[in-house]
Amino acid sequence: MRFLRLFFILMMLVPVSGIADESVTDSAAENQQRVRPDLFEGNLFGNEPVYFLFGSDPIHSKFQLSFKYRFLNIGESSVNRWDKLENLYFGYTQTSYWDLESSSAPFVDSSYKPEIFFYCSDIPQHWIPAIERLGLQAGFHHESNGRDGDASREVNIFYIKPMFTFGDLNEYHFILSPKVWVHLGSPSENIEDYRGFFDLGLAYGKKDGFFGTANLRKGVSSGRGSIQMDFTYPMNKMFTGILNFYLQAQIYSGYGETLLYYDQRYTFYRIGFAVYR
Repeated sequence: MRFLRLFFILMMLVPVSGIADESVTDSAAENQQRVRPDLFEGNLFGNEPVYFLFGSDPIHSKFQLSFKYRFLNIGESSVNRWDKLENLYFGYTQTSYWDLESSSAPFVDSSYKPEIFFYCSDIPQHWIPAIERLGLQAGFHHESNGRDGDASREVNIFYIKPMFTFGDLNEYHFILSPKVWVHLGSPSENIEDYRGFFDLGLAYGKKDGFFGTANLRKGVSSGRGSIQMDFTYPMNKMFTGILNFYLQAQIYSGYGETLLYYDQRYTFYRIGFAVYR
């Protein structure tokens, strides 16, 4: 049974575009010729990290899927009139907490997070020479756990997140990314007491090597908040290009990791693999 669960996990993270191509019928292929095959693929990107992690206690295993999609096709002549919107994206992230120890392997909780946002990875700036790159992300973010009744949780925010990169992007570099937000409407329960209105992202590493990140969050109430640390390393560095994923370790300590149990304090240790970081 556990082998089947692991097989299912691996299949979720394997690209399926090649499989889909083989099943195209002649009539479908004819229809595809009317639309450029790369029309949509060229606008689909990674967003938040994509990983599967086993908990030190299997009850607390976790996986995350995420992507973002750019609405406008850059390079099309008709897009020029809308060039101000070329950095507008739709994003979706799902984070699920999976009890792999129980016989039925139930999901403890899941967060579904669609968003619409503006994202620019490199804004020209010359007033701070030490900054190699300045990025900005801002948008509307919804998060809910898809439940009803007393277990239902929902948060809607507008956020702004600048990203400051120090150092050569091809070597070891440091990224500072503070994020502030305001709630739109009243969040379920008193979640802001534990999640607050601000977090600080820190990252250090190399594009093709080790990378470590930390996310620190302070709740409104005294003594509330959390820290999450992630460490990744490309496995193709260890196995000469054979394995195309990252080894990942994660530590989470504090409140608010799940929406369902946002007011309970936990410390989790997890290890597994990532395909996007």
